[in-house]
Amino acid sequence: MLPKGCYVALVTPMDTKNDIQWSVLIDLINWHIQAGTQGLVILGTTGEAPTITARERARIIEDSVTHVDGRIPVIVGAGTNSTHTTCEQIQEAALLGADACLLTTPYYNRPTQNGLYNHFYEASRVTKTPLLLYNIPARTGVDLEPYTVERLAERPTIIGIKEATGDLKRLKAIQKRVSSDFLLLSGDDSTAYDFMRAGGDGVISVIANIVPEHTLNLCTAALLDDPTSAAKILDTMTPLLKILSAETNPIPIKQALYLLDKIGSGLRLPLTPLSPEYQQTLRDVMGRLGLLNTEKSFAYANDN
Repeated sequence: MLPKGCYVALVTPMDTKNDIQWSVLIDLINWHIQAGTQGLVILGTTGEAPTITARERARIIEDSVTHVDGRIPVIVGAGTNSTHTTCEQIQEAALLGADACLLTTPYYNRPTQNGLYNHFYEASRVTKTPLLLYNIPARTGVDLEPYTVERLAERPTIIGIKEATGDLKRLKAIQKRVSSDFLLLSGDDSTAYDFMRAGGDGVISVIANIVPEHTLNLCTAALLDDPTSAAKILDTMTPLLKILSAETNPIPIKQALYLLDKIGSGLRLPLTPLSPEYQQTLRDVMGRLGLLNTEKSFAYANDN
């Protein structure tokens, strides 16, 4: 069983030529383990999975699993809009030692609820590795309804869901239909605290890429019902959350990590660098929070 708490939706670091920075990936993993992050989610939306090659994908999984060495769970994004391909990616991740897989709803072809059920049912048949459903209709164009989640929760390998609608009524609807050990993780940083206060088990977080300790502390405050501590953390994080939603994820979070000197400036098309009108705001917010210790130019906008 995966633990409750704070998971990071890890970026895939790239240099100015958009080649993956393999040693930097290990540095990021070390940083999160030291910060207390309770799990890594690799090759998701934030990790630019759609533009990662098959060879790169295998190495990212292998390097991450090998380096983590069982210290925290490694969850691999394996969802596609092809059931066959999804099953293949699950099997690859399992073979390479992943602790679990995260499966988004099929995008673009937009199946019915019956189609969604059968897609995830087939995925659950090919592995004993735990699977997390992932509902993010704003990106996929299809919504995994609570009654479908209820049916899928009966499968022994389907152990939870990343629910990214930001709708707390949706959380309550799912809670009523699944067992207490079915893991309910927020996929929306802006509502994650309220999600956990309402009975959710944690968050798969984008903002944890740059403030892992703050995100962990917020999760702890929510799960321990400590609103005083949570309010202080939210005061710090809210300006960051706002600017990090200015453009499509992972554009702003990779810019922020670049400003922190944590990663290179690479970002693969069709994603493009953060627009100039948001760059100064991001820098100002990070500066006010004491995250920037040195001056750094905005070469990111021009060096690709």
